[in-house]
Amino acid sequence: MAAFESILRRWHQDVKATGGAFHIVLLPTPGDDKGIRRLDSLSSWDIVDLLRCFKETIPNFDYARWRFAKDWHWNEAANMVAAHCLYRHLEALLELPERSDAELARLRHAYYRAFQNRSRFRGEADWMPDPPWALPVPLAKGEADRIVARYQALSEDGALDRQRIVNAVRSHEPALRSVWNVHVSAEHRLVVYVKKPCDEHDAAAGLFLHVRPFNTARLVVAEKRQGFVVVDGIWNTYRRQIPQPGGNECVLAVPLPGALLVSAHTGQHSAGGETLWQGVLPVDDAEDWNRVRAHYRREWRTIAETKPAARSAWNVHMRRERREIAFLKTPCGVEDTVGSFFARFYSIAQPHGNDGNAHIETKFDFQYNDWQFATKFDDRCLMVRPLPDWPVRAVWVGERARDTWALRWQAKFYWDIDGLRRAYA
Repeated sequence: MAAFESILRRWHQDVKATGGAFHIVLLPTPGDDKGIRRLDSLSSWDIVDLLRCFKETIPNFDYARWRFAKDWHWNEAANMVAAHCLYRHLEALLELPERSDAELARLRHAYYRAFQNRSRFRGEADWMPDPPWALPVPLAKGEADRIVARYQALSEDGALDRQRIVNAVRSHEPALRSVWNVHVSAEHRLVVYVKKPCDEHDAAAGLFLHVRPFNTARLVVAEKRQGFVVVDGIWNTYRRQIPQPGGNECVLAVPLPGALLVSAHTGQHSAGGETLWQGVLPVDDAEDWNRVRAHYRREWRTIAETKPAARSAWNVHMRRERREIAFLKTPCGVEDTVGSFFARFYSIAQPHGNDGNAHIETKFDFQYNDWQFATKFDDRCLMVRPLPDWPVRAVWVGERARDTWALRWQAKFYWDIDGLRRAYA
């Protein structure tokens, strides 16, 4: 709780520094809220207590009746009550129009009625609360369309920004000319495909894009013959975006992963598997690639010169001045970086041992995709993990197999020795 409270104070300082107002919203949950109410400084924050509002607004409130049947997230009815509570809190703060409960109920009825019988939203917003939560009111001509248009406008800015980026990318000379003209923007992390003229069959024409990240240890190579596939070597996920033909032109804008990419290999397969066209796109500047590569070579050499804190399948090094632990392995292959690594940090006040469940706020597990993966080059692997900023007594690290969860190796070592001695002095 002390760590959480310090985070709240930091957030408050950041918001206040920019001239904003800091609020904390307490959400209704299936359990109790005794933990959050142990905060010493709770009375000093601007609190929006939705749990109390729910209990005051809903007779005989029972959370189980306001959640989805298959999970504990609140349902659309609870969303509606939360909106009511938040409006009441912000009414005076933002000088919003004063509205009675009945007027708010009529506004809710108009909102939900606007989305009824609209196939696009059926199953999402085709729902109407019962009185007294919504009171029937006649809608003026065009009012339902205005409500829907305002709702849809919430996402228009992002769509317009994306369209401007696509247009800007297309204004440059294509990086690759073929059946599709291919444009690439490393700045916006986009690959844009343009075909003119095009028809409805071009949307599933077997396009493929394989990216080659700087960290080739995590590269996954795959091809799909349907739709559009981005092989993301960093997160090992597929991302699809199928174009909608319009104006006799097809445009596909596909986001690239944010990591440094050496190149992108793209092309198109026919229904029979024949490669119709292909080419390699340069993405990030080769000088940047070489500069990063040289940087991690130096990092490897610097770390390797220190004595390991633990030796196992990986050598684990402490970097006290930077509060980091580094993992080195040589030789290192592709499979060496697909395990599930963990790091658990024990505070000065916590007894050192394997059982940290009673002190979960001082013990964290990180799988490999949450780590700062530095690089794999040649036959060497390097990973770096920062330590928390509170005094750490001991560090417990290791690796488990992803398929069986069997422990491959583990190591334990002390960290803040001086702090530990002071604590026991």
